[in-house]
Amino acid sequence: MKKKLLHVCLSPSEGGLELYAVRLATFFKGEGYESFFACRPNTFIHKKVKEAGLKHFTVTGKDYFSLKLIGQLNRIVKENSIDVIVVQRLKDLWITYWVKKRNPQIKVIGFNQMFVDYPKKDFWHRMIYKQIDTMVALTQIQKNALLETLPVPAEKYSVIPNGVDTTKFNPIPQDDPRREEVRKKLGIQKSNELLVGLIGRFDRQKGQIEMIEAIKNLKTTLPNVKYVFVGADTYGEEPIQKRILETILEHDLHTHVQVRGFTDNVSDIMNALDIFIMPSYKETFGIVLVEAMACEKICVATRAGGPIEILNEGECGLLIEPKSSQAIEEALVEISRNLNKYKLKAQNARKRALQKYQAKDAMQRIKDLTH
Repeated sequence: MKKKLLHVCLSPSEGGLELYAVRLATFFKGEGYESFFACRPNTFIHKKVKEAGLKHFTVTGKDYFSLKLIGQLNRIVKENSIDVIVVQRLKDLWITYWVKKRNPQIKVIGFNQMFVDYPKKDFWHRMIYKQIDTMVALTQIQKNALLETLPVPAEKYSVIPNGVDTTKFNPIPQDDPRREEVRKKLGIQKSNELLVGLIGRFDRQKGQIEMIEAIKNLKTTLPNVKYVFVGADTYGEEPIQKRILETILEHDLHTHVQVRGFTDNVSDIMNALDIFIMPSYKETFGIVLVEAMACEKICVATRAGGPIEILNEGECGLLIEPKSSQAIEEALVEISRNLNKYKLKAQNARKRALQKYQAKDAMQRIKDLTH
């Protein structure tokens, strides 16, 4: 008999974590599970849950501890005979702890989508994390780091990388009319021009500031290279997108740089690129990096966290130091001068995505955890 699942993600933000939560719930629905979703009303994830046609509940109350929120989730669990709670944002464990306290038969699966920078092994965190039956880490690098910072024993971890749909994220011919149309919209007018893209939410830690600083010099060094930033600002954080736009105006970069908001058509933009770059200060995984690999793009990422493992120590792309506009400059100059070398790495990247990062394989392993 298939288990009944409740996916909990109370995040107000819009980004990869939220999209993956919806994708996972949609997968279970497609597999014939009764799969419910709990989220906050009028948020990005609420919109996506409705678009996916998922059974869902909107809940309200403060993070960490809210009798109102605990009561709402407890009622959902009771009334729908939930067997498994899937938690995508670890902050929500502070709420689900009390729900499991009242329903000890429930299995809790926690997904850790980020590194934890400082130890959380005090009494309260040991109490909260004790509820977890399985903790999913995205890479072995992340698991090793979490063993140092979280009070979760090694035997409770399962390393399951995020996967992508490699039929959707699939390379298309260079002369495909759809690709040419998107490239024109992104400012590419000549056949010898290259397009570099940074796709992801705007955040100080994502490296957009260093990227635009590099572009100020690259406009002269590599005049045939154009750039596009795609994404929305991180909810509640410094408005980095505004800062990028101000820099573009101040330094007359509008002929070389475009800024686009959040889009659902990532595959269209990805296939329009020649080079994908992810200059994050530290990245747990980076699903968009795997999407670029699946599209056979030349990939640049920082040697900080998951990308080291994902790009196979540089066999499938170019690894650079984080927090450095100079490293970005040097990387793009190196690639532009050795395009054929890096196109071969892009082919390796596509093969690696097919071998290790297929969505269907990752989802199957997650499904096995619910039993």
